[in-house]
Amino acid sequence: MASNITDSNPPDTSSFTFSPLNIGSLNCRGLAKTADTSVRNYFIRYLKHRPLDLLALQETHASTTALQELFHSQFQASSSLWSSHCGLISFNPSIIFSNSFISPCERFISTTVSHSSNTFDPITVTTVYFPAARAERYSFLSNILVVHPDIFLPSPERTIILGDFNYSYSRSFSSRPIRQAPTLWLQYIDNNFFDGITPPDSLAASTFHRGSSQSCIDYVMVSSDLYLSVCLDKCRTLYIQPAWSDHCLLTCHLRLSVPNSGSSVSSVGKGIWRANPRLALNSEFQDRLKTALTKCVASLDFTLANTTKWETLKQVTAKCCRSFSRREAFNFSRAEDLLHKKRSGLTKKLLLDPTLLPVLSPQLTIVEHQLSSLQQYHVENLALRSGIRWREL
Repeated sequence: MASNITDSNPPDTSSFTFSPLNIGSLNCRGLAKTADTSVRNYFIRYLKHRPLDLLALQETHASTTALQELFHSQFQASSSLWSSHCGLISFNPSIIFSNSFISPCERFISTTVSHSSNTFDPITVTTVYFPAARAERYSFLSNILVVHPDIFLPSPERTIILGDFNYSYSRSFSSRPIRQAPTLWLQYIDNNFFDGITPPDSLAASTFHRGSSQSCIDYVMVSSDLYLSVCLDKCRTLYIQPAWSDHCLLTCHLRLSVPNSGSSVSSVGKGIWRANPRLALNSEFQDRLKTALTKCVASLDFTLANTTKWETLKQVTAKCCRSFSRREAFNFSRAEDLLHKKRSGLTKKLLLDPTLLPVLSPQLTIVEHQLSSLQQYHVENLALRSGIRWREL
């Protein structure tokens, strides 16, 4: 059963006038093509535990019904839509997909997203994967507004277009002789949409990296009427370890106005708590637990039954595990955020001044290695938690 992970991003309790919606987008570089299934499983486990309501994927290679059903199950999706090129996943059981459309070429999926409790007015979400080859992309985008006017409306409202555009939008209107997309399409985006990740007048972070090559080709574009709902300070371009993808994960946080008749968001209860067996290998935890149990034993009433004493010791152990784990989780999250910010700063410096590559490249390599290690450690912990009982890998 899918879990409602929007609990990690609670509504604004001071006014109850906004409903949060967290959307992610990532070119996953072919989930079906991953030779090592354990790598794919770790990758999916990492993605499904991000604090997202919706996740748009590109290059899914989900070309068969069997693969689509497999991915739906592995992501533990509440709802999902798939094509050979794209995927759109809802992790929130309160999110409803309707009026869904998959293009004949399967390069985009569009759907109306609404909430079962009407906590926000419906929005249209379209995930795209445009052709990588310039000539094919130019031809595709030259016709898209004419062939699909019901999807790409002349005056779009409450609309989000996100995915792998396969061209750098910020350079599309440059004086270069060969544009990477047709003028009609560029004007359509420029007139009706804003970048939902990068603040105005700021340099966009690179979203694609392969060796020393870096570029920004992935976007979350929001229509003009939704732009004020975007919390740019909470939007991120997150590095993904190369074993999983050479694209970054984009996350966009929106605070959507709650209709006057909207009801409050229902809550979902917690599952069964289990301690992480890896704590037993942590010397700092061992010292804390030893101190806590020593104090507990010293204060026990020895006239109590042995079963009561044992239950007391278990309660003290559980309390110590929870306290230590919460602190470790906080430190892990803070460390990952800091590393993402450091990497973003380094990549922006390189974009502004490529001559700094010999100096900054070693630093970037270290930061990316640290991020990869943190992500791997995280998914290995999640693998333990996914079982009925904790188990050793």
